[in-house]
Amino acid sequence: MGPMTGLTLPPRRMTRRLVLLVALVALLAVLWLKRSTVPVLPIDSVGAWDFVQYWSASRLMWRGSSPYDLVALLAEEQAAGWPESYCLPMLNPPWTLALVAPAALLPFGLAARVWLVLQLVMMLGGGIVLWRYFAAGDRRYWIGLVLAAGFVPGLVALRLGQCTGLLLLGIVGFLWAEQNRKDLLAGAALALLMIKPHVTFLLWPAVLWWAFRNRRPGVLAGWIGALLAGSIVALVFTPQAFAGYLAMMAGPQQPFEPATLGAWLLRAFGRENNWVSFLPSLLGGLGLLFWLWRRRGPWKWPELAGPLLLASVITSAYGWVFDHTVLLPVLVDLVSRARSFPRARRRALLVALGVLELVVMGQNMCRVAQVYSVWQPLALAGLYWWGIRRERGHSRMARGEDNDPDSR
Repeated sequence: MGPMTGLTLPPRRMTRRLVLLVALVALLAVLWLKRSTVPVLPIDSVGAWDFVQYWSASRLMWRGSSPYDLVALLAEEQAAGWPESYCLPMLNPPWTLALVAPAALLPFGLAARVWLVLQLVMMLGGGIVLWRYFAAGDRRYWIGLVLAAGFVPGLVALRLGQCTGLLLLGIVGFLWAEQNRKDLLAGAALALLMIKPHVTFLLWPAVLWWAFRNRRPGVLAGWIGALLAGSIVALVFTPQAFAGYLAMMAGPQQPFEPATLGAWLLRAFGRENNWVSFLPSLLGGLGLLFWLWRRRGPWKWPELAGPLLLASVITSAYGWVFDHTVLLPVLVDLVSRARSFPRARRRALLVALGVLELVVMGQNMCRVAQVYSVWQPLALAGLYWWGIRRERGHSRMARGEDNDPDSR
């Protein structure tokens, strides 16, 4: 069977419709933002709950105070409507402040909604670019748009006001820039992953090693330059930023259970054995080193990005459902591969993906504890592995390789 059948619009008509759609979304966003000039937005509003940490930390930075002073941070958050007696710390490294600090120049309510619109644009735009990347030549960009709009981890991130849209932007930006040989831009995009380096901790080291081995100094320069620029911005306003960050990370953390395998190891061995939560990351890191040592042949990022992202999320020592937003490239890649499947297999895969998303949505609507969401990336990894096997098997059959002894 060939690719998925459906209505295919001429390129100009498709481009025109996408432009009109973006213009409509922008118009609605402007009308919505005009109603958001109040300084305090209800903290349980869409896009406000987690955003309060970025806004409050940035307010402290503009005043020259440490964004990681938990006492001062709690006072700022409560002034914005935070209802809890404990502080919601910004656990991101100081270079993140260069990206979130402009938000603190606006009242909290307006800032939260501007942030929400920007994150939405990043995710929807990322879906379109990813479809063009993985399904080159297929102009049904609406498929990438629909996949991004229905990806539940992304919806959770939007609901909370998280920053994972920036991580997705970094992945999409790197893939696009590397494909177009824009190395400085590729490195700068990769630096966005350092906002939460643990979420993609196997992808960005692999990229840096590839850039070094393949003599792509522009990628390394773009990565280092972007991190230095962000760090300088933080240090200019708060010279104690890095010291405060290290002190905060060394102190006690809120005892929330993340959606990781390490959290289940802690349940099995006790919280006093905190080191066991890092065992999956240790195994993942050793696996990466072994893979890099044995690797030969060309680097094809359309084929490597998905497995590295899945392995990173599955073995990460710390992460939540909204951090699974970085797996959108895996979903788009898998659906693009399904175009070559026989119809029955393609339908089975799409139904399985739909059920997966519905269950994830049900868990979040029922407010099931995050630790019980550890199965989600594992399930997507299983479907991805099954899809790749089916695609390769179908390709061999199409070439008649199954009857060739030398191909086995």
